Amino acid sequence: MAVGSWSRSGEPYVSGSRMPRGGQNVTTLVFRTGRLARIDDLGEEAGPWVTAADMRSAVGVPISVEGRLWGVISVASGHGRPLPADTGERLAGFTELVATATAIANAEAQTQLTASRASGRYR
Repeated sequence: MAVGSWSRSGEPYVSGSRMPRGGQNVTTLVFRTGRLARIDDLGEEAGPWVTAADMRSAVGVPISVEGRLWGVISVASGHGRPLPADTGERLAGFTELVATATAIANAEAQTQLTASRASGRYR
């Protein structure tokens, strides 16, 4: 599920849309390999939303939580320009923060549930 997007024009490309897997795109590649994926020459086979948004280059990295592939975060660039070479590494650093925050929130929720059950407030 795409939860947000940004463009210079201010028009969202895919916010709130389910991103289908299949075809030649970074989301599919990340789900297949579990690793960073980069495509610098996106074509029509990447999907209709890529073509409609005139995207040309994309990088995607896995979001893993507690050792499980939880999702993909990706960025794309249009106007025929590739993304900077370090985009994947920078994006991977951000996803580590997301995964850590998610793991902490899961642990806190589990602790609260356990405490609630022990006190008899939740059965």
